[in-house]
Amino acid sequence: SLTLCDDEWMRDLNLKWRQVDAPTDVLSFPMEDSQLLGDLVISLDTAGRQAAERSHTLRDELRVRRQRSS
Repeated sequence: SLTLCDDEWMRDLNLKWRQVDAPTDVLSFPMEDSQLLGDLVISLDTAGRQAAERSHTLRDELRVRRQRSS
């Protein structure tokens, strides 16, 4: 599933599941299912700020696939 939310809701999820009292752009919750990948939650507030910082649209930010930094 895909859920779009605001920073307040994302902060609550981060605190509950990761003990981090801050919003993030994306959280993913994998499922143990051969056909379903899991749940994806995106904060439009944070994604919008990141898009502005990178000089592209929110739509483009939502489509960007990044590698995790080590």
